Amino acid sequence: MSDEQRPEMDDAAPILGRWRNLYIAELAILAGFILIFWRLSAAYA
Repeated sequence: MSDEQRPEMDDAAPILGRWRNLYIAELAILAGFILIFWRLSAAYA
C-alpha cells in the first residue's frame, strides 16, 4: 500500500512537534493531577 492510498499518514504533527512529546506531556499532566489530589486528600484526611 503506497502513501498515496493512505492520506491519514500525512497528518501534521501535533503542538509539541511529535506525537511522542504530546504523550509525554499528557502523562506529566496526569501525574501532576494525581500528586495534587493525593496531597489534598492527605492534608484533609
